[in-house]
Amino acid sequence: MAGCCCGGDEKVTLIYACSGAANTGLLADQVMRKLNRNGTGSSTCLAAMGADLS
Repeated sequence: MAGCCCGGDEKVTLIYACSGAANTGLLADQVMRKLNRNGTGSSTCLAAMGADLS
């Protein structure tokens, strides 16, 4: 769990999925999107982490 980047103390569950060219990447992406829709966590990507956005 990561802290909210807006300065609050609320904990946020971040979900990362490698959505590469393989069929397993597609499956990981679909699972991540479903978890995001269900409110389990917030989807993000490694580029956002590198840019300190997540």
